[in-house]
Amino acid sequence: MSDPKKRFFQSSSQTNIVHVISDSSSDVSIISPVRFKKKPKTKQNINSRTYHTTQKLNSPISTAIISDKEPSPSKTKKKLKKRIKVEVHINLEYNEAKVLLIAGSHNNNILGSIQIDQLFSCKGNLKPTKALLTTYMMDYEWVREKIGNEAIIVIGCHPPDIKEHTPGAFNLNAETVFVSPQLLPDSRYTSYHPKLMLLWFDGFVRMVISSANLIPGDWESIQNSAFVQDFPLLSKPNENDTVVKSQLIDFLNHSQFPESTLSALQYIDFSSFKHQLVTAVPGRYSKDIKDNKYGYVGLSKSIKNIKQLNNLKMEKLCCQSSSLGFLNLFWINQIIAELGQACQAQILFPTQEQVENSELGPNGAGSVILTERAFNSKYFPRYSLYKPDYTTPGLLSHSKIIYSKYTDSENAWMYLGSANFTKSAWGVFTTKEYKISNFEIGVLLNCYYHKNSIHLYNGTDPKKNYQIPLPFSINWQKYSTQDKPWTLSYD
Repeated sequence: MSDPKKRFFQSSSQTNIVHVISDSSSDVSIISPVRFKKKPKTKQNINSRTYHTTQKLNSPISTAIISDKEPSPSKTKKKLKKRIKVEVHINLEYNEAKVLLIAGSHNNNILGSIQIDQLFSCKGNLKPTKALLTTYMMDYEWVREKIGNEAIIVIGCHPPDIKEHTPGAFNLNAETVFVSPQLLPDSRYTSYHPKLMLLWFDGFVRMVISSANLIPGDWESIQNSAFVQDFPLLSKPNENDTVVKSQLIDFLNHSQFPESTLSALQYIDFSSFKHQLVTAVPGRYSKDIKDNKYGYVGLSKSIKNIKQLNNLKMEKLCCQSSSLGFLNLFWINQIIAELGQACQAQILFPTQEQVENSELGPNGAGSVILTERAFNSKYFPRYSLYKPDYTTPGLLSHSKIIYSKYTDSENAWMYLGSANFTKSAWGVFTTKEYKISNFEIGVLLNCYYHKNSIHLYNGTDPKKNYQIPLPFSINWQKYSTQDKPWTLSYD
C-alpha cells in the first residue's frame, strides 16, 4: 500500500505543465513534508529569520545576508536608517509602482512592455537569491531556466487532482519547496489561481502581481499585465505593521505556505506601497458584509478608501477578462449594488473572427474561455459585450482588468490581477452565504483619465504619474448584430 502523504513532482514533456502524480511512477523526485523545527544549513534560504546588510555605504550594490543571528549591537539605529536610505536610492529599479505590459515576442516594439527575464534580474543582471511564487499553471524546468538553479524558491501551485491532493508544503529538492493549498470542498469550480511573485535580490524584494501563469505561452504568445514595485529589506522586523503586509501574510497563510516563510515578510519595508491589495480566499462566509474582506466585497471596501471618489456617480464599469464562466445579469447587478452604484457594465471579450485572425488562431485561444452553454443562456448579458482593439497586433489578451468611469470626473480606479470576471473568482451571495471558490490576488490602483488614456496616480509629484500601458484601447466598440463571441463547446 502506498503512503498517501508522498507525492511526486514532474514536468510533462507533452504539456509543459507541472503535475503531481501517483507514486507508482518512476524516474521522478520524491517530495517529503517540510520540517520547520530543523533549520537548513544553507545561508541563502527564504525560511531563515533575519536579514541584515553587510556591504559598505560606498559600494554600488549592497548585499542581503540571511542569518539566524541579530546584527551586531554596535550598529546604531542611526547608521541603520542611513544604510537603508542609501539602498533605496541605489538599488531600487522600481522604487515607485509600475504597471507593465507583457507583450510576448513583440515586447521590443511596445512601449511599457516587460519580459520575465527582466523581472528575474536587476541592474547588473543579478538574479534573485530567493523567490516566493504562486501560479495556476507552471513549467518548472522553464522557471528554473529563467530564475537560475541556485535560487531558493517556494512555489504555490494549483493541484491537478483536487480530490486526491494533500494540502501542505513538501520538499522537491534542497532548493525548492512545493506548496499545495486547501481548496473549497464540494465545489465543482475551485482553483488556486493567483499570480504573485516575491523576489529576494541583494538589499530589496521585488513584488510582481500579474495575470500571467509561469508557463512560456503566457509570456511569449499572449498579452498579460503586471504590477511591479521594489521594497527595501530591513535588518530587523518592521514593528510598524502595514495593511499590505498583513494581507499578504493572511493570503499566504490560507495558501498553506510555511510559517517560517511568512516570517520573512516581516523584514520587508512596504511603507512606499501607495495602492491596495484585493484578495480572494475560498470559503463559505457569513452574509454580514462587515465580516467579509475577500472578493468583490473586499474590492468595494477598498474603493471606498479612495477619498477623491467619494460621492461620485459611476457612469460605467469596464470589465476585461479572459474567462467569463457562467456570467449572468443577476450577479453583475450584485457587484454594482455592492459598489453603491447604478451604472452600465461593459464586458470586453474577443469575437470569433478576432480569434480566428489572431497570430496563433484558435490554437492560441485555449485560455480565452466562454462556453456555448453559458452564452446561450437567457440570463447571459449579451448586450453588454464589446470587442477589443488590442495593443499588440495579432495577440489576444489573458489579462484581467476592471476599471471605472465616473460622471463629470477624471478620477478613477483600476483592478489588475489574477481574477477573471467570474463568480468563482469574485464571490457570489446566495440565500444562505457569501461563497468564494478561488484563490486570487490583485491590486487596486488609484488612477485618472488624461487625453484618452488612463494614468497611474503615484503621489502628489506629477513626474511620478504616467500612462498605464494596457493590452487594449479604452475606446471600446460594441458588438454588432453580426458579431459572435469566441466560444467553446465544452462545459
